Amino acid sequence: MDRNNRDDIIVNYRIPATLAILCGGYSSRFGTDKGLFVANAKDKPMFLRAIEVLGDTCAKVMVVVRDGEQAELYHQSLLLHKEQFTHIDIDIITDDESKEGGLASTAALIGVYSALKKAKTPYVIAVPVDQVAVRPLHLHKLWRDGLLYGLLKGKNAYFIEKDNALPFPSLWSVSMREQIQSRILSGAYSVMGALKDLPGCPLAAKDYIDELHINTNKQDELSQYMGSALRDPFGRRVNYLRFSLTEVCNLSCQYCLPEGYPDWLKHRARLSLDAIASVLKGFRQLGFQKVRFTGGEPTVHRNCLDAVKLARKIGFEKICMTTNGMLLKEMTPWAEAGLTHINFSLDSLRESTFKKITKSSGVEKVLSNIDAALQVGINVKVNCVLMRTYNYNEIEELIAWALDRPLTLRFIELMPMELNKGFDKQERVSNQELIPLLEKMHMHPLGLEGMKTTAGPERLWTGTHKPGKIGFISPLSCNFCDRCNRLRVTAKGALKLCLFGNKDIPLDLSSGQSVAEGVLSGISAKPERHGLEKRDWGNVSTLRTIGG
Repeated sequence: MDRNNRDDIIVNYRIPATLAILCGGYSSRFGTDKGLFVANAKDKPMFLRAIEVLGDTCAKVMVVVRDGEQAELYHQSLLLHKEQFTHIDIDIITDDESKEGGLASTAALIGVYSALKKAKTPYVIAVPVDQVAVRPLHLHKLWRDGLLYGLLKGKNAYFIEKDNALPFPSLWSVSMREQIQSRILSGAYSVMGALKDLPGCPLAAKDYIDELHINTNKQDELSQYMGSALRDPFGRRVNYLRFSLTEVCNLSCQYCLPEGYPDWLKHRARLSLDAIASVLKGFRQLGFQKVRFTGGEPTVHRNCLDAVKLARKIGFEKICMTTNGMLLKEMTPWAEAGLTHINFSLDSLRESTFKKITKSSGVEKVLSNIDAALQVGINVKVNCVLMRTYNYNEIEELIAWALDRPLTLRFIELMPMELNKGFDKQERVSNQELIPLLEKMHMHPLGLEGMKTTAGPERLWTGTHKPGKIGFISPLSCNFCDRCNRLRVTAKGALKLCLFGNKDIPLDLSSGQSVAEGVLSGISAKPERHGLEKRDWGNVSTLRTIGG
C-alpha cells in the first residue's frame, strides 16, 4: 500500500462497545468492597485498575455498582484520580433494576442488564472487577471473532471451555435486553444460562483459559496475584521492568551504533526461555505490573514472541516492546500473544533520510507495521530522536503524519554516551525549541504542564481535534528522575538500577524466587538521579546494551 492511500485510512483502535465493569456484589468472602479495595499502598482501587488496564479498549466505560450510596464512594475515588483518566469516557451507574434482598439484588446478570439498558452503543462487554487477568486481547478476541468476522450479527459472544460457557468476559447485544429482563423477572439469574439459551457465538478460549479462570474472591488471593509493593530508598514505588533480550541490532543508527553489530544474523540468543521466565516471575512476585522488552533489537531474539506470551500468562498488565519494526512480518500474532503497547523507533518518513540515519532501507515497511499495530488494537508510540543535520527540517512533516493517527509521536533528546562523544553536542536538539512550533499549531499541554500523572517521563501536547498526540522525553532539559519507577535487566542477566549507573548486579536466573531475592538485596543501592548534566553516563557506552 502506498503512502497516500495509507494516510486515508481511518484507524479505529477502540471497540465501538461499552465496557461494563461489574462492582455491585456484597463481597462477603472478600470482607470489603472489592472495587474500592487497594491491593498495595499508593496503588489505585481495583475498579480504577480495571479501567487503567481495559479502558482504552472500548469507546465507553460504565462502572456498575449496587446503589446510590456505593456510587457516591466510587465517584469520590474517581475524582481523586481524574487527571489519569481524562481520555476515557466513564460513567458510574447503579443496579436500579434489582429486586430488594436476596441473591437477586447482586446477581451479575442484573449488572449486565443495567449496562444494556443505559448503553448508547449496540454492544456491551461485561467484566467483573475481580476477574483480574482479563486483558485487552480477550476483549478484542470477542469483538473480532464474533462481530468483525461476520459470525455475530446481533448475537452475544462468549468463550467456552470444551462445551461449557465461561460467563465473563462476554459480549452482549443491546437488542437482547428485553429478553434478559424477562429472565430476571422470572427468577432466572444465571449468566451462563442466559448465554446458553440466547442466540450467541461461542469462541474457543484456547490458551487463554487459565487467565479467564482467575477470580480473586478473597484478599489473600488478590495479594498473591498482585505481588508485593517494592520501594527504593527514596520511597519511589518501583513497578516497571525494562528487559533487554539481546544486545544485537540489525540497524546501524548514527546516534547509537554507527558501526553496526557485525554478523548480527548469526547471533545466538544469550538468554534462554527458562532464564527469561525466571526474570519475569521474579519481578511479578515483587508487584511489577509493566514489562517492556528492549534490545538491541528484541525481535532478533528467537524467543521474543514467546517472552510476550509468558509475560501475559504470568500476569503482567502492560506488556510492551520497543522495536525498529524492520523484522516484524505481521502484527496479529503479537496482539494475540498479549502485547499491549509497542514503541517504534522511527526518525524520518523519508527513505533517503531513513537510510542516512540507519544505513538500511525500509521506511515503508515500518510505516505499514505501525498502521497494522493500530488496527489490531495495540497502543502505539513512535520514538524520534531529533538531530540538527539529519532530520531537524522534517519536524513539521513528522508531526502532521502523527496527528492523523491515534498514536503518540515522542521527540527524544539525544543523550551523551561513550561511543557518541562529540556527536551529541553537534546534533542535539533541545525539546524546548519545539514548544513555539506546537503553540503556533494551536496545541497545548495535556494535564499539568503536559505531565502525565503516572510516573512516566513524557510530556504530552494535544488540541488539534485530531487523534494523535505529541510527546517530549527530555532527560537533560527536564530531568524526571524524581518519578523513576523502573528497574532494568540486561541481556547478560544483570540488574541495572539506573540507566546511567556504574554497576550491574548479576542475578541468579535459576528461578523466579532467586531473581526476586537478588532484586530485594540490590534495591537499596538505587541512586536518586543520574549524572548526565555532568556528562557522567555510567557504564553505558551505547544504548544497544540496555535499550534505554
